[in-house]
Amino acid sequence: MKGPDALYLLTVDQPNVTNALPDVPLRMNWLIKWGGGYHYMRMEGEYRDGGNDFGYRTHTGRRFIEVFDPATNQGPDSVSYHHFFEVKIPVTPFTVAGDLWEATVLMDINEWYRDPVFSFKTFFPNGQGGIMVNLLAQRLLMENGRRCFSATNPSKL
Repeated sequence: MKGPDALYLLTVDQPNVTNALPDVPLRMNWLIKWGGGYHYMRMEGEYRDGGNDFGYRTHTGRRFIEVFDPATNQGPDSVSYHHFFEVKIPVTPFTVAGDLWEATVLMDINEWYRDPVFSFKTFFPNGQGGIMVNLLAQRLLMENGRRCFSATNPSKL
């Protein structure tokens, strides 16, 4: 898989409400008709399969469709599907002695698609589309996302 052309991660310590954050990267808003707020993660790029290049769009976020949406043939939802998850990254215990410390948080892009396998061909056999309102795709990405992150142990600079 080729690296992403665009990758944005957004953490929000308040309710995920449209226009609640002042300086959010371009195009991180989740559509109002799908619940509003922001994408939690948005990654776009290309992958190669059988000698052919295909584009991929992986967007995760909240879904609450208030009325039937003929464009997606979905809704209305009776509950809100948030699709966010908590990540706990283990590090070796350490004692801070001094002011400058460093640790790096890492994300393995392939883990979003590995186990269980997330296949664009399975979800979108006729080409990519509708990932933002596909509940099964969002659930699978949420489950896989928990294993994507790791960190280096903190070290004094």
